[in-house]
Amino acid sequence: MLTPLTLAAAWSPAAQFSVAEDTDVLLSNPSPYFRLVWTVTTSTDAPAVGVDQANPLLPSSGMPMTLYAGETLHLAGTAGAPAGVEH
Repeated sequence: MLTPLTLAAAWSPAAQFSVAEDTDVLLSNPSPYFRLVWTVTTSTDAPAVGVDQANPLLPSSGMPMTLYAGETLHLAGTAGAPAGVEH
């Protein structure tokens, strides 16, 4: 199942993905022009790490990862750009 997300320049609840149990996901950046950034926390609150210090995902790329029970994947990037989490 693909969960489409729309990015904002700052951390936003609209661009986060939470799991209740351990879940393998594929984080996708379908934009050919813009990179996105991501971080994982154990809360749906905005991450303490700044967007400028988060992990980058280059344009037109994807990255598999495992999210563990209770974790939230937070995404940010160019406002309005698409992203997706396949799970």
